Amino acid sequence: MSDLLFDVPWWIPTLLALLGVFIFWNGNNRQQARLRNVGSGLVLLAVAWFAVSYFVDTDKEKCEKATLKLVADVAGGHWNEFQSELSPGVVFRVQGGNAYADGNDKVTSFARAGATSINLQSAYVQSSHAEQTGTIITVSANIFSNQNATAFPPTMNSTFQFDWELLNEGWRVREIRVMQIGNTKAREIEDFMHLVK
Repeated sequence: MSDLLFDVPWWIPTLLALLGVFIFWNGNNRQQARLRNVGSGLVLLAVAWFAVSYFVDTDKEKCEKATLKLVADVAGGHWNEFQSELSPGVVFRVQGGNAYADGNDKVTSFARAGATSINLQSAYVQSSHAEQTGTIITVSANIFSNQNATAFPPTMNSTFQFDWELLNEGWRVREIRVMQIGNTKAREIEDFMHLVK
């Protein structure tokens, strides 16, 4: 229900506003104050609904924005900020595989080692999608990166998932999963992760 109120698709309030304008126009032409008032009310409701949806972030939107910042922190080498977004028991793994690092210190060190091993120059989230299951929000992020290591192409697309949980300090990452790196299969990603570790 909160998604419909705070994260409404733009076209719903737009249609409501158009309906309000049509009703207002009809009421004005017929000189019917009641129709004019209904039309005006619908336009005001549509504007208010759009404003609330635009200015109030849902939990899913907060986690998507935090994911953008997390990737920017990795790209910029801001490791203290990166670590501050992780829960104390965070886990890093390849999808379906065992954990390569657990705990925010180890995951931060592992992420730094991975960025260094490919000589990461920049990275940003091209697109993301959030889904909530109970108290966990999973953000799937498609990431575009530039790197300068001889064993890797200069640009690459990868897909990561970030599980966020709400702690006393706010939303924090409890698990990071590598889903895909370029066209690399899970087994090859596992082999690379062993080299990083």
